[in-house]
Amino acid sequence: MIQQTLINNIKEALLPGASLNETLAEILDISYDAAHRRVTGKSKITIEEGLLIAKHFHMSLDALMALQHPNLIVVEKTLPINSATDLELYFKQSHESLETLSKMEGAEMIYSAKDIPLFYTLDDGLLSRFKMYVWLKLSDTKKQIKDTQFEQFAPPLSLLQAATELKGIYKAIKSIEIWNDTTFDSTMKQIRYFYQTQDISKDSALLLCEALKEMLDTIEERSVEELELYSNDLLILNNNVLVRVENRHLVFTPYSMLGYFKVEDQITTDRIAAYFDKQLKSSTSLSMAGERDRKMFFNKIHRKIDSLSNWLQSDYFFEL
Repeated sequence: MIQQTLINNIKEALLPGASLNETLAEILDISYDAAHRRVTGKSKITIEEGLLIAKHFHMSLDALMALQHPNLIVVEKTLPINSATDLELYFKQSHESLETLSKMEGAEMIYSAKDIPLFYTLDDGLLSRFKMYVWLKLSDTKKQIKDTQFEQFAPPLSLLQAATELKGIYKAIKSIEIWNDTTFDSTMKQIRYFYQTQDISKDSALLLCEALKEMLDTIEERSVEELELYSNDLLILNNNVLVRVENRHLVFTPYSMLGYFKVEDQITTDRIAAYFDKQLKSSTSLSMAGERDRKMFFNKIHRKIDSLSNWLQSDYFFEL
């Protein structure tokens, strides 16, 4: 059934007058007779051949898989990040994935922000450099920066450029974000941890706290004018990203610190979209809220950052 459906899809994708057998023979680098046997079902199309065909005609394998295995889906995953070069490639591939979407009318992105959304820490500022330092410290299997302190860390210019370009794509897509008062916690814990391991100086750690506060103020301003920001304290957020575009959805779901699966299966993404809608309905709109409620939310995070700053300057116990 799957093979016949694939052959039917090829027939629909062919240009008028094109030979099915000749096209298949060219794609798979096989003889005309071998292609004919696959078209008639006398020979099986292997998984490798199916992938070549799908790539050539830009077909999704999800629908084909669903015919025989309705509970299985095909996903695309990012490559592992083991070096600054890998991180740069990650930024470029993410840029490529979102660039086409950003040009489509009505495209919007919904971000379930367990941590500070990646796009806020993509430039050549101090906080962005710190996040790159953390990502590479925790994922660099070659240990190229194992003994490097933050103050000596100098990310390649090409890496900073790739990060800045990815941030530009984010600005081009309508954004809806769901936060809670723990969204900044992970980054604050990273500052504390690397200060305790003496990988970052007290002065740099304090400057990072100031950078967090400045970022928070900027996001608060954007939430009034351009960013749809929600607060949800009922659910555990997970950094999933849902992109709505035209009549379909895409989902980017994390499987490691930065790695993610790109899900296009319509049934799956529609269900995830319905779950996001439920999240939004149970959330409080900080963009539509009065100034008092909005200030209360942001001030709570400000107080956490202040607590970390105070801890850095003294010896009293600090806990998020």
